[in-house]
Amino acid sequence: MVGISDNAVKKFKEIIEQEGSPGEGIRIFLVPGG
Repeated sequence: MVGISDNAVKKFKEIIEQEGSPGEGIRIFLVPGG
């Protein structure tokens, strides 16, 4: 992924941990306003 900041990556990992489902985390992360 090009242009992703460290903060974005950290938030992404936090979302995955909270959701407990990588698929859900990725969908939330990729969908704007999701």
